[in-house]
Amino acid sequence: MEEFSNQIEEIKTLITSNSKSDKSFGYSTLLHLQEQSTQHPSAIEALSKHVCHLILSIIADISVEDEEIASQALKCLGFMIYHPSLVAAFSEDVAHLVVASLVKLITTTKIKAVCNLGVWCISMQQLNESFLACNFHSLLRAIIHALDNPIGSLSTTFEAMQAVIKLAAQLSDKMRDTSNIWAPVIYRRLLSSDKREREMTERCLLKIKPTMLPPTLNLSKALVVDMKTKLLSEMKEVIQDRGRKVNTIQAWGWYIRLLGSHALKNRQLLNEMLKIPEQTFSDFDPQVQTASQVAWEGLIDALIHHPSEPPPEIMALECVAKQRSSMTLDNCNFENMGKALQHVAQQRSSMTLNRCNYENMEVSLSKSLRLIMTPLVGILSSKCDISVRSSCLNTWCYLLHKLDLAVNCQIVLKTVIEPILEVVFQMGTDDKNRWLWNICLDLLDDHILLNNRDGDNELSQHVSCRSSTRVSSLVLNSGAQCSFKNYPIKWLPWDLSKLGLPIKVIHILVSQGSLTHLTPECKNLACKSALKAFRSVLKGIQIEFKKSSSNYGEIMLCLNTILSLTKQVCEDATSKQSDDLLCTSLHFVGVVREELEPSVLASPLYKVVMDFKYVSELQTIVEIECPKVPEISSLKYMDLVSPTVYLTILHLCMGARSISDASRMEMILHGLEKHLRYLKLAMTSTVCDLQADLSVTARFFSALASFVCRLRLKCHILLLVEIISNPMIQLLSKCAPNNDMIEGSIVYQLQLLWGEILSSMERSQPPIIFDSSFLKVQAPVLETTLDSPILAIAESTITFWNHTYGNQVNLDYRRSLLPVLDKLSRKGKLNIYRSSPTLIVNDRSKEVMSAPLRYRVAATQNKISKRVELMEDRQNDFRSTNKLVPGLKRRKFELTEHQKEVRRAQQGRDRDCSGHGPGIRTYTSVDFSQGNEESQESQELRDPESILEMLRKAP
Repeated sequence: MEEFSNQIEEIKTLITSNSKSDKSFGYSTLLHLQEQSTQHPSAIEALSKHVCHLILSIIADISVEDEEIASQALKCLGFMIYHPSLVAAFSEDVAHLVVASLVKLITTTKIKAVCNLGVWCISMQQLNESFLACNFHSLLRAIIHALDNPIGSLSTTFEAMQAVIKLAAQLSDKMRDTSNIWAPVIYRRLLSSDKREREMTERCLLKIKPTMLPPTLNLSKALVVDMKTKLLSEMKEVIQDRGRKVNTIQAWGWYIRLLGSHALKNRQLLNEMLKIPEQTFSDFDPQVQTASQVAWEGLIDALIHHPSEPPPEIMALECVAKQRSSMTLDNCNFENMGKALQHVAQQRSSMTLNRCNYENMEVSLSKSLRLIMTPLVGILSSKCDISVRSSCLNTWCYLLHKLDLAVNCQIVLKTVIEPILEVVFQMGTDDKNRWLWNICLDLLDDHILLNNRDGDNELSQHVSCRSSTRVSSLVLNSGAQCSFKNYPIKWLPWDLSKLGLPIKVIHILVSQGSLTHLTPECKNLACKSALKAFRSVLKGIQIEFKKSSSNYGEIMLCLNTILSLTKQVCEDATSKQSDDLLCTSLHFVGVVREELEPSVLASPLYKVVMDFKYVSELQTIVEIECPKVPEISSLKYMDLVSPTVYLTILHLCMGARSISDASRMEMILHGLEKHLRYLKLAMTSTVCDLQADLSVTARFFSALASFVCRLRLKCHILLLVEIISNPMIQLLSKCAPNNDMIEGSIVYQLQLLWGEILSSMERSQPPIIFDSSFLKVQAPVLETTLDSPILAIAESTITFWNHTYGNQVNLDYRRSLLPVLDKLSRKGKLNIYRSSPTLIVNDRSKEVMSAPLRYRVAATQNKISKRVELMEDRQNDFRSTNKLVPGLKRRKFELTEHQKEVRRAQQGRDRDCSGHGPGIRTYTSVDFSQGNEESQESQELRDPESILEMLRKAP
């Protein structure tokens, strides 16, 4: 430190010398020491002890006529007033002397370099703010003088703007209050013909933007005077120059910002100013159009301001929430809600937002939003360059950010958010628009998902606690072709009254999936996006349903909205015959059932109108009435049903109506298994209380029959048989001979349904093999239907048997099925096998006449049943059966000595009729499987579940 102190003493001697060379050498040495001090704290410490003495000598030299000495002195002074450790050593008198000397120097010197360095010292200083405040007007006078630039130096202007930025950071309030004095000197340069001057001006305005905006009334008035006298006419003139259109519209953006809300009080001036962007928005140059979008943010700054408190509509919603909590289920209806809203409307008169009455504010906000949104919607709807549209969407997001909490108001949702989402989603999802699509989807998802959390918190908790609002950030993906800024958007939790926006957007997304000109990838993306948004909405709705504040009227309105959308999607799918839309419609029905709890869907309190077009068309064909059960009303078009019945009938009607050819059957049956399992539960529930609602049951059977008649594929028909067999048995068991419902329409519908099921098995592609394995699965339902008291069901089943199993000669019958088969075959109604070969079988002794084919008759373990088998071409016949278990190894059974002896005897008789041809094997009634129903020649699978699984996998 001693070394630095000695060096400083030498410097003091040199800079106080009358010799120019000594002074110059002294200042050069001081500058070198200051540079060293950044790495040696001891040097700073030594300087701080001598700083006041050095400052006095330096101030004396900054005003000399010698440019070299003055410049060196100013550079040393700049370091002295910049370094915090040195500034802290200043006395008050020294600080005043520094400021006074710099102000005098800047305003009086004729040397350009000296003036530049003087202004530079002000832009670099780190003087105490309280001291600066005392000398603010002096400093401001010097800065304005430099901004006026009487010397004509662009560098002086630049340093003056840097000084403005410095004071705006140190004395923001004072700079804001005096902005009408210094800002005009800056913003007038935005129309300069010098590109460098325009650019430095705009950089300066960007840095001091928080200080200037929103503008003070005095600044706005000063700008109005400038606009009327010079700037407006200059803009109109310059805009005609194609090369200056971009900088002209950029200047326009700053001017409209600085006019602020005062612009609305100068309608004539505002209308004249709006003629500038009218020309640039329609320009063919994408750069001009993009610049216009950025400048349009200036109008947003002028007309939209952050509120000092939540918007009145948000506060009104809080009042509604409090009103809800006092309403019971009995009085919680639309009338009471109307009274509550009327009470809220009365309270609105006392609410203010930016010192404006609510009604006036709402009207003013509505006009401002319409003005801002008009070109944005037009640009996005046009076929302009993708960079222009991206800039347009960026401006829109900036508007949402500026709206703050007001973004959740209904007027904003309707005027600002809905039009843009509608335009973007209707543009399609090609490569150029994909990222715009994704940004809007993310925004919508952020809005919807805010409600997907449990709890019964009142709205007031979310409004009063600003930190609880979710901030969503829209970030452009890496594939974008232009920059996209990150604007946080504050969403509040929504209630059931705000479903209009997401429901409309979901419908638009679904409609995109049906457009024929889109690629399959784009259609798939649209449908998936719609389904994702729909599921998110339903999750939020279910949470709202759990809240005590949700009343009956709102729940019913919400259910009708959701089900109406689902119905519309399904009916559009059937009318447009779109594969993607058809798949989406099936998912829509399933998602409602998955996300909304059964306590809501199946509740008898919530009834919705069954307004299906298909039901209306069937009205004259199927009239569901039960004349012998007068307490049960008929179910007709527009009748009230539970949401569960609504969804079930909708799904089946859609399936019955939408498919007309087998090539598209796979689409409607994509989720068949889950749906049919649900139908199984529904039918089982119906059986448990059949008399409760026969009209609904009849309509259910009618829709299901229409659905079954479209089935063609084997895998789907087998699945249907598996699921529906047990419920059919239970239903038919209810149809006792003396039951009143036998004569009702429900039996007629049941007949049609069973007939369609039988027909579907006969027309299956690939064909179903009616062998012993499949008969084992069908035996329970055949046992019931072959001998059903409903004559039509019995006759259709007998006909089915004769066309299928009656043609088979190698069947094993379940014991429970034998009595029915015996009864019907003895009556001559049922065919057991084809009787082309003559075969006589006796229980005790078997005598068989000659026949062209060989047969074997064997008693099974169930002594009542027999196996009858054609021996010739047996292998070919076996190959035609369903391959139930591919790769399954047969069990091997060892024959006893007695069995081997019988086998040898049999082989000796193979050449019956003197060994010249095939004969007939005759066995005793004892089966060689030793009590096992499965033999070495023919093995059966006993597990029906395994059989059905293998049948589904069969081609």
